[in-house]
Amino acid sequence: MDTSLAGFANAVGQVHFGQTGYLIVIGRDGTVLTNPRQPVDDVEIVQQLGGDYVSFEGAQNGDRPVMINGVCYDSVIYTSPELGWKYIGLTPYAEVTGPSNKLSALLLGSGLIAILATLFTTSTIFCRS
Repeated sequence: MDTSLAGFANAVGQVHFGQTGYLIVIGRDGTVLTNPRQPVDDVEIVQQLGGDYVSFEGAQNGDRPVMINGVCYDSVIYTSPELGWKYIGLTPYAEVTGPSNKLSALLLGSGLIAILATLFTTSTIFCRS
């Protein structure tokens, strides 16, 4: 099945991780095939994009944090053994840790309320004695 680069970029642009995460595809030679955050009008090389994108050049499969345009992302990199293309899924770190931070705050608040209730009950019992 043949497809145009624009059609491929459109299909990849529909992929989302979390609410604002996205997918970048980089060819074997470092050509950026798709990047929804910086649409590629002409073929660009990772080195031409510069900045934080250069950290993906030569990256191995796995996950790691990466900073792009001042935002910390949790990235997952997979390299296709057949094509040599790198598929890089990026999810803002705040989206990854947000739910656990809310749960931690809720548990901390509940713990403080339980401690205060225990102290109040204990002091009331001992004051009556």
